[in-house]
Amino acid sequence: GGGLRLGRIGVTGLLADAAGRLWIASECAGLRSYAGEALIEQRWRVLPNSAGEEPCVQALGLDDLDRLWIGTDARVARAGPEGFDPPGAVCTIDGKAVALERDGAGGMWALSEHGALWH
Repeated sequence: GGGLRLGRIGVTGLLADAAGRLWIASECAGLRSYAGEALIEQRWRVLPNSAGEEPCVQALGLDDLDRLWIGTDARVARAGPEGFDPPGAVCTIDGKAVALERDGAGGMWALSEHGALWH
């Protein structure tokens, strides 16, 4: 099929979950999701952080329960239906989260740009 032009959003990650939803992380343009049959621009949804801003999303990961985790410039959070930070699912880290990996117990490991490992 065809393609979808996202514009200049600086894509930093791409991930598909078990439900078939496609997630696109972008440098300071937030997180976009798509859950349709075809790539139609109007069907994208941007998830804001709790301040209503579109954060710089640096890393994406899925845990063992297929929940989406997002690494930003200063924190790691589990995505919820209303945004990036449901209660109890946010961790502040030192620098950008450059990689996320599941821990086998429903949580995530995060690696910061400074080489610090967080759990």
